[in-house]
Amino acid sequence: IVECDKNEDERISKKEFECAPKDLLLKNPAQMDSADDVSTLLFLHEASLLYNLQHRYDRDAIYTYNGPVLIAINPNKNLPDSLYGSQTIEAYTGQPLGSLSPHVYAIADEAFRNLMSHQKDQSILVSGSSGSGKTETTKHLLRYFAAMSKKSYGSASLSPSNATPNVRKSTSIENQIINSMTVLVSFW
Repeated sequence: IVECDKNEDERISKKEFECAPKDLLLKNPAQMDSADDVSTLLFLHEASLLYNLQHRYDRDAIYTYNGPVLIAINPNKNLPDSLYGSQTIEAYTGQPLGSLSPHVYAIADEAFRNLMSHQKDQSILVSGSSGSGKTETTKHLLRYFAAMSKKSYGSASLSPSNATPNVRKSTSIENQIINSMTVLVSFW
């Protein structure tokens, strides 16, 4: 068995080692590299999951599905504004989960559509270690919900002064939630 590693000079060195057959993990076919949904991988184990996530991350694809769960990797850099712009919100609005590339807006849209159609509360769990991007992900979720609430009340161009009381109340609540993010983060 041969393992190939790149060293600092970018030369390939070869090293032989022995291992028991039970310790070998099967690699997915190359056409499955960068799968949008890791649950579709032919061989799903820790190594294939991490390889797929790394492959996607290297291509600035920071979102990956695991069935209905969204895995987000903090890129630790600024991404193009178009990734979270109003056109992206429009693109994900009303689309079934998994029909477009993985994105936090797809999860938000699924929750919003379920809220509207089933009239039942929805929850989105944003979890991760310190510095993993929970706050930024939550801001993107809130941005999506704010855009949807504007749509559901009709014209997004209504100003608080000429809006109905419900729209003024909604706008006020949206602003309060978005402005309270730093307070909410302190409790995580």
